[in-house]
Amino acid sequence: MRVRTLHILGAAWLTAALLVGPAGAAEFSHQTHRDNDVTDCTVCHKPGALSIVPKKDACLECHDQADLDIYTFGKLKTHGPFWATEHERDAEASNANCASCHEQKFCLDCHKGDPKHQRPDIHVADFVEIHPIRAWGNEDACRKCHEVSFCTDCHNRFRGEDLKVLSHRRGWSDKPVSGSGRRHAEQFQADPDSCRQCHPGGILSSHEWTRDHEREARRSLTTCQSCHPRGEVCLRCHSATRGLKANPHPKNWDDNHERLARASDERTCEKCHEPKSRDPVCQRCH
Repeated sequence: MRVRTLHILGAAWLTAALLVGPAGAAEFSHQTHRDNDVTDCTVCHKPGALSIVPKKDACLECHDQADLDIYTFGKLKTHGPFWATEHERDAEASNANCASCHEQKFCLDCHKGDPKHQRPDIHVADFVEIHPIRAWGNEDACRKCHEVSFCTDCHNRFRGEDLKVLSHRRGWSDKPVSGSGRRHAEQFQADPDSCRQCHPGGILSSHEWTRDHEREARRSLTTCQSCHPRGEVCLRCHSATRGLKANPHPKNWDDNHERLARASDERTCEKCHEPKSRDPVCQRCH
């Protein structure tokens, strides 16, 4: 009788499990999607949607219904009911990352600072004059609201010589090439391989910019990218195939790059290169 009872109870538990669904349903993971090269947010978060939370119908574009049945979005981390009056405090927090969900336009819809909009400009009146000091060493504060290209929208209106930071003032591009009458930048554009006539060992000259720019780039490469988004300036020297051929990678790079990439989850590589799935440099081998 006891054995029969155990069989009946076991059958009941199994039936209950089938009716309720899989125990401990897996929670949706952004990281899993990134690991599978889904890096475009609009694949799931459709432009113009009323909610930032995508409908599960969007998942069916890539997944089967059976996959959806075993996953849950988990607890949503969205703004509270008083966000409109409290978001200034949230945005100024050291760990704020508004740009992970919102585009710059989202803020500027209200914070344009002109008479037609009742919401104030978030910057103080003399911000144009003091913003280099505020931005220097604290680029993360700017990136909370602004896209990398935002700086160039204004800086492109002025002469580059008027806007260069101190370490750029003696840049190699402005220095004359001995005997040619050209500046270095002009000489490079005309004949990139001619650099090696003066620099056969690929050794850079020791004026102020070349001494300091490595330190500045390592400190915050995004500062450089705000004006040089495609890295064309870097490749004038840091190319393995042309110019000074001052390759930033060590000689044993082919043997070690995969280990180093894994150690930083490829974040170090992506400072200069696009993600492996899109960058032609990576696709040559991968």
